[in-house]
Amino acid sequence: HHNLVAGQIMGSNVIFIRPVEKVGVVYDILTSSNHSNYPVVDTDDRNILFGTISRHALCSLLQQRAFGNPADSESIGKNTPTIMSNYLQVGDRRYFPLVQWEIIEKSYPKYPSVADVRITGQDRE
Repeated sequence: HHNLVAGQIMGSNVIFIRPVEKVGVVYDILTSSNHSNYPVVDTDDRNILFGTISRHALCSLLQQRAFGNPADSESIGKNTPTIMSNYLQVGDRRYFPLVQWEIIEKSYPKYPSVADVRITGQDRE
């Protein structure tokens, strides 16, 4: 048993990803750090830790262009996230497109690196 707490061994400027993040922010994090995993923190909800996401998964998602702009719709329910066949619906927003986990797994063991990812200025937003 150790008498250590996280604050004694970790840095104070934690690099993290929010559950919904701009492509440019994710790309900049990947190019400016070399961590293998990043915490996913909801800064809009009391800094709740959702979990972690690997660098491999982030690079694969960017390479597969698994990002899009939310589309508003009046016919959507409350804030419960719902995964449809090709998008994630949260409240009145839809996020397109989603990538199936099998697509990311197929990259193993040669996951793409951030150098393999191409994004445009328009993608960054």
